[in-house]
Order: sequence, then C-alpha cells, then structure tokens
Amino acid sequence: MIEISTYLKSFGVTRSLIQPGEVRIGVNENTYLPENEMERGWLPNIFALFDRLRSQAVDVTEAVVVGVGPGIESLLFIESLSPARLLCIDINPDVLEIAKSNIKENVVTDVQVEVLGGDLLEPLFNLNRKVDFIYENLPNLKVDPSTLLSENAQTASFFIGTASDASRVPQIYQNNRLELHYKFLLQARECLNERGRVMCCIGGRVSVKLILQMFEELGYHEVSIERVGIVQQLNAEEVLGMYADIEESIGQEFSFLPGLDNEVLSLVQDCNKEPSLNRKVDLIEQVRTGELAFNARAAVGKLQLNKPVDHIGLVIQARL
Repeated sequence: MIEISTYLKSFGVTRSLIQPGEVRIGVNENTYLPENEMERGWLPNIFALFDRLRSQAVDVTEAVVVGVGPGIESLLFIESLSPARLLCIDINPDVLEIAKSNIKENVVTDVQVEVLGGDLLEPLFNLNRKVDFIYENLPNLKVDPSTLLSENAQTASFFIGTASDASRVPQIYQNNRLELHYKFLLQARECLNERGRVMCCIGGRVSVKLILQMFEELGYHEVSIERVGIVQQLNAEEVLGMYADIEESIGQEFSFLPGLDNEVLSLVQDCNKEPSLNRKVDLIEQVRTGELAFNARAAVGKLQLNKPVDHIGLVIQARL
C-alpha cells in the first residue's frame, strides 16, 4: 500500500468526497507507480482541469475512465465532479480489482462505481451504454506480444498490438504514434450521449496541429487544449530507445525537452494563459520545435549522462 495524502494536498485536493486522514492505495506490477505520476507526471495537470470543470458547474451523471490503472484519476474525478455513476475500464483484470478496491476504500460518497474488463470502449459497445463524459490517458508505443518489458512499463507507456490492429488507422497517425488515441476517438463517437464530451491526455511529442486534425477528422467539435503541462518521461530508457529506433527507421522525429528547466516551465505557463486556440497552438509548437527541444536520439544521449528528460503533455477536450 502507498500513502498519497501528501501528494493530494500538494495540488489542492480538498477531499470533501475522498475520506479525511490518510489515503492509501494498492498497486501491482501492472499499474504505474503513483509517486512518479504525482511529482512530475500527468496527475497534477489532470486534477487542475477536473477542478476547473467543477468551478464551471459541469454536470456529469455517468462517466467513464478508460485505462483506469490503480484508480487515482477516478478518485480525482469523483472529488471534482461527483458523478452519480463511474465506469472504470481496463484490459487487465488484476488492475480492475485493485482500482475497485482503492476507490471503495477511499471514497465517502455513494457514487456507483462499476468496473468493466476489455479493450478501450468495447465493454460499452457490448452493454449498449452511452455516457456523458469519457476520459483517457492511454499509452503511445505499440509492442509485439513477445516483447519483454520491465516492471510497470506496459501500463505506463506501452500497449500490446499487431499490425492488423491498426487497419482502420491512417498511416500518418500510426507514424506519429497516435494509433490508440485514434481508435479511442473512433469508438467514443458511438458511446457518448448528445453533446457528450471526451477528455484525452496526449503527449505533445508530435505536431499539435496534427493531433487537433485527428479530432476534427473524426467528427468532434469545440476541440480545445484545456491544459499544457510538462511531464516527466517515465520508463525513459525503454521509451526513448524505442522512439529513437522509430526516428531512424521511418524518419519521423519526436520532441523532448530538458527536465526541470525553468525556461521551459515559463514558456508553458505562457501557453496556458493564451485564450486563443490558434495562438496557443503556435506557442506550443514554438516550445516543441524551439532551441531547447531535441529529438529522441539526443534524448537517449542525455539520459546516458543522467540528465532528466521531459515532454509536453496536452489535455484536450472535445464534444460530438
């Protein structure tokens, strides 16, 4: 069990729905390690956005978290938006049991929590369910089923797949390692109520314009970049090595940034202050392709010198 109360307090969780006192969660070899995500990962950015939605009085009756992991994002979602029902989906049944236990043990409200095993949104298809809100934070790197990965790597950064799995995904999105996000958005169209919304966490290692184009091509509207963050590259040795191999094999470059760099953090703050989407995209691209940025091959070299490596993290919201 891991105690996370200090982390929750550090990014402003008041805990009216999460129990007072210590919040402890269980993990296993198939879930990400919370301390990595909470200190310099996605979670502070995600909670800031959930909390903003709360302040806007966004009403969510039934929501879905895809790729639930140990359930921390579900706890943050409940705390901020208090849905009547929350469905948690993961492809790994052991992860689902851990998430269900973590939510049950730490939530004091009577939200109905249901766990569903399956790939992406297939469980909703099977139940013919439609919901108001679907959240995802999915991995980007596809590996062959025979690939050996280190502990925690698969859940955090990799997904198992074959070439045939991507038959409906245009090559440009495959090359930019947006395959799983594309498939999620394709499926979500059939699972949302009218005016329902998706929220996607996508690494900004590739063109932001291309990422937004993906949403628009799949029929989404009111596409907005709700949060720009700097995220520590987890599983760095394996992840950066794979991105570098992709760069060499197909010529597709990916963008990384120096870790814990104050200039980068300042530039990202400017991105978040910009109200215009077009201008925000331009600012993000300036960070992603500017003089501070480097490709995956260079990132591998920095890692070998024990220098931390980060990347841009985008939280994107859209409606049907």
